[in-house]
Amino acid sequence: MKLSLRTLSLATVAAATLAVAPAAHADTLYPIGNTAPTVVGGIGSPLSTFSNSVVTATYTISFTASVYEDADATHTLDFLYKITGFTATGSDAVTNLSISAYSPFDLLSVEAVGSGQTPTSPADLGTNGVLNVSFIGDPIANGDTSQTLWLITDATAYTFGTFTSQDASVATLFGYEPIQPTPEPGTFALMGTGLLAAAGAIRRRVKA
Repeated sequence: MKLSLRTLSLATVAAATLAVAPAAHADTLYPIGNTAPTVVGGIGSPLSTFSNSVVTATYTISFTASVYEDADATHTLDFLYKITGFTATGSDAVTNLSISAYSPFDLLSVEAVGSGQTPTSPADLGTNGVLNVSFIGDPIANGDTSQTLWLITDATAYTFGTFTSQDASVATLFGYEPIQPTPEPGTFALMGTGLLAAAGAIRRRVKA
């Protein structure tokens, strides 16, 4: 059966588009452990880190956030978050942290290590890329701190973003999030050349 060059070209472009575009995904659960994650080659010095406090209507929350580059040849990034202090009005407590934006393509695992309130396992990564870490079983209340959350990723670039703590009030905290580097124009040019060459070769075979 003969196929036209137009049909072949459309099929080839569609296949290439599917290969490049991220696929839709359902909720993905990542386990939370209690021991420091093993990072091949170890982690180097933090690329960026900061501490801050946020005051809401019912509580004051202090936190630190850091991003590290793995010391191995991949230079992938790990993100660390820790609630370092919490002062509430009455009996308020933090029961959930929401961190964005991640996907199954760059978030490999979530670990909770060190001293502090322990999150409920597993962490929940939604289709919107927001990672929800629940402390409902061990809330962060007056004088408490959280365990340090390690987000191990295969991302190689990052930007500044936000994460939130939630209970009676919602606090928006400053954070980091991975980004996928934009392919250079030369990459698209090479891909287009390859598609045209493939379409031409298939056309010659069909005619033969």
